[in-house]
Amino acid sequence: LPWTSVEPTQGQYNFSYFLREGARVKAAGKELLVRINHGGKTCPSWFFAQNPPVYQTIDTNIYRATYGEVVTIALWWSPQYLAASQALISAFGAALGGIADYVAPALNNSFNAEWTIFSGESNDATELKALGYTSNVLLDATMVLTQAYLAAFPNSLAPVAIGTVPKGLSSDQFKPVKDY
Repeated sequence: LPWTSVEPTQGQYNFSYFLREGARVKAAGKELLVRINHGGKTCPSWFFAQNPPVYQTIDTNIYRATYGEVVTIALWWSPQYLAASQALISAFGAALGGIADYVAPALNNSFNAEWTIFSGESNDATELKALGYTSNVLLDATMVLTQAYLAAFPNSLAPVAIGTVPKGLSSDQFKPVKDY
């Protein structure tokens, strides 16, 4: 579910869908994987009202509902985004940590919850670099969010899906940071 659905007002969480469906899954003797998409276009309006640093781009993916539209995305390495995400993750873990077998962390995203940052258009890469993007910034933000998920869900496995970084954004090489 998107962040807007579970925290429409800052600090007021509604995990009823996860709790209801999680109970059904567990009653059927199945394992439960949970995920909240908490970035990109899923950021709630209260978050944007706090004027976090943002980036705007045109969605060039013909398969998304926002195709051709200007999409505003919070910079996923900004302290405001990281703090709000950590609060959400902590509340999510408090509500579901006892029943979730797996948690699928949503990390550093733009349109969805994977590392498909943008279309790779040169305008996007140039602007993101001007706003402070580097591979190290991406890795640092990833570490913050990964640690938040691991703390919130200490008894759950946390598989992380990693995609590619579009052409023009990776100015330095990615190196393994830590094995979990």
